[in-house]
Amino acid sequence: MAVGLLLILIVGVLGIAVVGAIVLRRRRLQFSLRTLLVVCALVAMGFSAWYSWRWWTLARVTWVDPASPEARRILSEPSIVENDGKFQAAFRPRYRSVGSVLNAAGRVNLEGGGSMRTNVSADGQIDLESDGRDHLERYLAALRQADVPKPGMRVIHGRVEDRSGNPVAGAIVDLLGPYVYINHFQTRPDGTFAMPIEAPPRSGYRLRIRYAGGTERMETPSFSLADDPAEVMVIVRVR
Repeated sequence: MAVGLLLILIVGVLGIAVVGAIVLRRRRLQFSLRTLLVVCALVAMGFSAWYSWRWWTLARVTWVDPASPEARRILSEPSIVENDGKFQAAFRPRYRSVGSVLNAAGRVNLEGGGSMRTNVSADGQIDLESDGRDHLERYLAALRQADVPKPGMRVIHGRVEDRSGNPVAGAIVDLLGPYVYINHFQTRPDGTFAMPIEAPPRSGYRLRIRYAGGTERMETPSFSLADDPAEVMVIVRVR
């Protein structure tokens, strides 16, 4: 991106210089070489100021290796805890929407072992509570079995951080570009999010982060989505 903007800057300055020289020649106006250089310098300074402003307003992006320890932090595995005789766990779908995973898991025979209570939060997490540990383990297995990649579907996993590296909870993550997804994805208390989308592979995509109660927003630099891998992970740092 920086190289592209630098090329635009160079081409713009040269173009303005050439057009200015042609105009001045046609009008038979006489300007010294020093004047022309000053004009080019002022134009270059304007482009440089615009580029600096644009760079400052973009969120920082780090793409994460799916096999790295950082990826395991983004993709946390559910663990069962006991609280006042109840067994609880939180499940975060990896490949599919919450609704499709719950519908598929609901068709699995889980008779016996106690009742099952589910609660779906706005950030795409399924909170589970059961009277029996075995019952909860079977239901988690059913959720994992239902959470499989769908043909043509791709997913962006990520974590949103502030400038100090602290998680940004409750932020809205939108996909902008050739295909748009607005108000579908929200960061969890640890700043992570999952974005299952049916967007075709191409360039020109951006993520927009709306945070601080919607009063602040930043966009990432543009990026491309390829056929492979269909699952990517990213850390987005906002100011």
